[in-house]
Amino acid sequence: MEPDFVSWRGHRVHVKATGQGEPLLLITGLGGSTDMWTPFAQQFQHRRVIRFDVPGMGLSSLPMAPIPVAGIAELAVAVLDDLDVECADVVGYSYGGAVAQQLAFDYPDRVCRLVLAATNCGIGAVPGSYDESAIDGSPEEGVVGVPPQGAFLPGDVELVGEVAVGPDGALCDHRHPIVPTVSQLPVRVIP
Repeated sequence: MEPDFVSWRGHRVHVKATGQGEPLLLITGLGGSTDMWTPFAQQFQHRRVIRFDVPGMGLSSLPMAPIPVAGIAELAVAVLDDLDVECADVVGYSYGGAVAQQLAFDYPDRVCRLVLAATNCGIGAVPGSYDESAIDGSPEEGVVGVPPQGAFLPGDVELVGEVAVGPDGALCDHRHPIVPTVSQLPVRVIP
């Protein structure tokens, strides 16, 4: 398969899209490339799996300065636009989890479902924040928020496979159960 590239802010960004079906966007952590996702992507034979190399990684061009999280979230939207994808399920791994959270916050209509793996809420494990009045629904309508940092005590966390779930159903990092993995942003739940 020949590499595909998207032009974004003067960068040549390597994009790899494989398969057919519902789109699944994979966002890697620092130093990762599209190749890192290959074994994972092979598990989704009935999905259109999309991944990209952030400028400075893999086959993408080298930036003059680091690109902030919000910029990489904008790049993810540009990748989706280039592939004519309106909404995708998104998996963010490590630093890519921070990007995925930013993507969900800035472009909620572009994220169908969000999965965060081995990541934190906010840069440097500083929890994000939000204005509760910005949540335009109730849990019954499919919008949930994560309690503030410190809401979980180790005894309140239940390990479900590789994911830890607090007493209210919120995800948290099972290695550090005091710190929620998902930031304090509203999350759209799609049944």
